[in-house]
Amino acid sequence: MSKLVTKKELRIVLDLEATKAFESMVTALKAETPTIKFQSSQFVSFLVADFFGTHFEKDKAVLIAEFFNSDAYFDVARKKAKGSGDYEEQMAAALSDAQKIRSKRRRKPEGSRKTATKSNIEVTP
Repeated sequence: MSKLVTKKELRIVLDLEATKAFESMVTALKAETPTIKFQSSQFVSFLVADFFGTHFEKDKAVLIAEFFNSDAYFDVARKKAKGSGDYEEQMAAALSDAQKIRSKRRRKPEGSRKTATKSNIEVTP
């Protein structure tokens, strides 16, 4: 009896960097084994399932950091702290926690690639 393959359609658009990486992997595989044959969706399905089984738990903190929504995080923290006597402390703790989460990112945000410069302006409170 043949194995039934069930598929659920999910359309995913790759950005330029991911598309180049995908094409590089396919080119390298075909260069090493010219007889290899697969559909793009099969290849990406394998990558996602394989990543989930072998790397997901280890890289979960990285994924959370990459897709962390600071606005939503602070909205929740603000609502929890609202009306409390230690509002500032709770918000400071939320900021500290958010910075710890974001520090696990592998990729740096687009704007952070600029070189830092020191300012000669002195600010007096």
